[in-house]
Amino acid sequence: MGHNRRLGVLWERVRDWTLQYRRSQNLGNHCRECGKKLGLFKRLAKAEFCDDSHRAAYAQKQNEMVLARLHASERPQENKTSPPEPNPHTAAARGTAAA
Repeated sequence: MGHNRRLGVLWERVRDWTLQYRRSQNLGNHCRECGKKLGLFKRLAKAEFCDDSHRAAYAQKQNEMVLARLHASERPQENKTSPPEPNPHTAAARGTAAA
């Protein structure tokens, strides 16, 4: 069972790399979701997707990536350092020297 699982993971990676390559070579002739070549009428209409389901799936992935990036950029508030508190002895010395 482990061998089949590894092959499945490898196959998914190869498929993802193939789609990434197709998307990188996209000159407006391929679906942005699946990478398949668009038909003549879709290309003439300057469509970017095979159908509405691919448009929705692509939008969902984009939204998830944006949210993941925003979540990764958030930093916990407790890690921030507070500004140093003024030293009352230093402030008093400045007050007497200025007067």
